[in-house]
Amino acid sequence: MESSAITTKCVRCESEENIENYLHTTPDLASFRRISRHVTRYTTYKGTGGTGYVPVCSRCIKKFSNWKIYNNINLGLTGVIWLFFSLMLVLLMIAGPTSYIPGLKDIPFEIIITGFGVSLTLVIISVIISFYLNIVSKSNPKNIINIRRRTIRVKPIGGSKWIPIQEWIPERPQDFQTQGSLNLTKMTSLEDHVIESKEREYGEHCENALYDYLESNRGTAYTVKALEKKLKDFIVDPKEREYGKENLENVLNKMRGVGKIHSIKKNEETHYFFP
Repeated sequence: MESSAITTKCVRCESEENIENYLHTTPDLASFRRISRHVTRYTTYKGTGGTGYVPVCSRCIKKFSNWKIYNNINLGLTGVIWLFFSLMLVLLMIAGPTSYIPGLKDIPFEIIITGFGVSLTLVIISVIISFYLNIVSKSNPKNIINIRRRTIRVKPIGGSKWIPIQEWIPERPQDFQTQGSLNLTKMTSLEDHVIESKEREYGEHCENALYDYLESNRGTAYTVKALEKKLKDFIVDPKEREYGKENLENVLNKMRGVGKIHSIKKNEETHYFFP
């Protein structure tokens, strides 16, 4: 029995014409974490992002491409504007109430004031443009497609919430007909079409987080139970935290085995610490 053809629609404009495979990547989550009074560490949680193909029409692909060009130009101009603003601010601070800059006595103070005003205006404009390009613009693929591990969500133009990609891809992708470069007849499962994401690396993430935590508390020894209670303090992702609870002792023993941490036995319990 032959099944009827199902048409894929663009995840941005919902058009059903000229659909192509668009490869999108959502970066891994990252955060700044203070580990001591004078040290702040930038941590990237590997595997929390993802890469996958989604159906996008050729017109919207062009819009995504143009947005990347505009964004790169804006980044370059923003850097120059902030440099100009910083220079004007330094000159203004040096001049202070005396209206005099050593070595630059031939430059009227009014010129510096005007330059500072112009640079401040440009900074405000650049902030507004950056906000529009990154937060508001529907030509920014990050505002249309979001991939976390093996889950793709999309928010088409006019949409108010993120929607699972399954609303665009039926449960039986083999029922599709080939449309342009989107060869859906070769797919054997929804996951094959939707995502080419990174493997979950819970063990590695948990190990890195434990290492950072023990290093920041150098000299303090913890039992497995004590560290279990503190997992929420240094592991953000709930699934990784659950993995940590179930495999914490194995991860700690692995780290000890390769010399990353040490352990000592007290009252019949093993205490782990950063040397």
